[in-house]
Amino acid sequence: MTYYFEKDIIQMKKLFDKELEEWFGKEFEKAKNPDKDYKENLKILETFILRGGKRIRSSLMYWGYVACQGKDVKAIVNCALSMEFLHTCLLIQDDIMDDDLVRRGGPAVHKIYEEILSELPKKKSQKTGESLAVLASDISFSIAVKIILKSSFKENLKLEALKLFLKAFKNTVLGQIKDVKSDFEQNLAFDEILKIYQLKTAEYTFQTPLMIGAVLAQAPLNQKRVLAQYAKNIGIAFQIHDDLIGIYSDKNKIGKEMGADIKKGKKTLLLLKILEKASPKDKKFIENLFFKSRLSKAQLQNFKEIAEKTGALEYCENLKKSYYKKAVKAISNSSMNADSRNFFLNCADFMINRKQ
Repeated sequence: MTYYFEKDIIQMKKLFDKELEEWFGKEFEKAKNPDKDYKENLKILETFILRGGKRIRSSLMYWGYVACQGKDVKAIVNCALSMEFLHTCLLIQDDIMDDDLVRRGGPAVHKIYEEILSELPKKKSQKTGESLAVLASDISFSIAVKIILKSSFKENLKLEALKLFLKAFKNTVLGQIKDVKSDFEQNLAFDEILKIYQLKTAEYTFQTPLMIGAVLAQAPLNQKRVLAQYAKNIGIAFQIHDDLIGIYSDKNKIGKEMGADIKKGKKTLLLLKILEKASPKDKKFIENLFFKSRLSKAQLQNFKEIAEKTGALEYCENLKKSYYKKAVKAISNSSMNADSRNFFLNCADFMINRKQ
């Protein structure tokens, strides 16, 4: 099923990339004498957004709408761009907080600005680049809101959609706060990590676009419940798999440094389970990897071996599959049309088997 989803998502990506290119073209065209700083910011956002990304969130809003018998395809395609700008806003901030220099195979936005300011002293260009990137993320968020408000749906539906959108943004930020604080908290419980996954990933990547699509299609409560159940479970499965990709895939496929979470001492389910089950010697080895500037291939390989012999890798794989099965069950038992059901089932399969 992964193969079919990849074909579907390539087609959806082409659709949304074309829509994004048209949106940027119109935005540049609107003002006869556009503000220089806004134009520069917009150009950086355009470069960053069109550089990559699968358009998963936009596609999910589209299919949430279509699955609930929404008919205005042009309107939902346009409105779904809001998810790309929200995603961009959060990626920019995430890269600054995590000190990630690369995103989608190119420089992170704060690094783009730093390069523009390269004539300044290094420390000054670095700090100013980060400040300008935060402001760029704010503009990206404002564009996302504007897209929803200017869509052609009825005002009451747009208002309901915007409420969901803002709630998702608030909860994602709350999840990020918990995530940042978790790096320094002792005895963090597994349930707390799952809560972070729910807030940071399941809600904004899956639940929000699907539910906004359902709202704009004026879906009944039973259809919304199916999509919410699917989103919650596949969202957590996706995040568990994403943690594993950051260690078991490779840099060329994921577009960023391997083992980045280990270096940061980031509390993932995998790391918590390793620390719970590891021998004192292995636990000390793992903890000595935290906050290193880089990991050698040998260190990363040793980490993988410890993950396997402690059963931590198997634990995460089994938990991921458990959430995946719940997501599949929610869709399989629904009465939605065959095309929508197939998309969601193929999507679920892809999310737990992808390599990047």
